[in-house]
Amino acid sequence: MLYLLNKTDQFIEADEPIKIKVGSDQIVKENKDVVRLLALLTENKAQLAKVKAREALAQADKTKIISNTNPIKLLLTCTS
Repeated sequence: MLYLLNKTDQFIEADEPIKIKVGSDQIVKENKDVVRLLALLTENKAQLAKVKAREALAQADKTKIISNTNPIKLLLTCTS
């Protein structure tokens, strides 16, 4: 806690704006986990698009089959 109070006093007493000082010592390099997660997200989006396309095709086929089915023939098949 004393460290934080000391740092706060240093920032207040300094002539430079705080925005320049905060985080200036923390240089961020490429994060491998973030890159991996973004690649996984891209792959999942592609797989989702494929599944949606297959689902739309299956729904269209289902609708076509149902509309072309003769209800009387279907009824006779079920009762036999």
